[in-house]
Amino acid sequence: MPESGSVLCRDAEKQFNLDFLHLFTNTSRFRALQEDTRQIRLELINREESYNKMFAANPVVQQGLADWLKPKNKENHTRGKSSSASQSSQKSAPAPGRRLGDLR
Repeated sequence: MPESGSVLCRDAEKQFNLDFLHLFTNTSRFRALQEDTRQIRLELINREESYNKMFAANPVVQQGLADWLKPKNKENHTRGKSSSASQSSQKSAPAPGRRLGDLR
């Protein structure tokens, strides 16, 4: 083990501090990017809902195309539990390209 005043000990301490600083800055950047992504998703959802309310539009979107925009439900991520509400909503969803009232 190097002595407390040796060059090797000071270099190791300096390297540790640099590594810690690098990790801290990368973590804070990652958190900032996550927050920016969350804000952008919420803004897109808000704009879509506002547009649909204003023009009374019910767009037909292919299933799975815009799923990444919707916030994830925490219930669906728990292990061993399946949400019966999500299963029933999946059964009643119209086929892609059709609206609920279409009989064709």
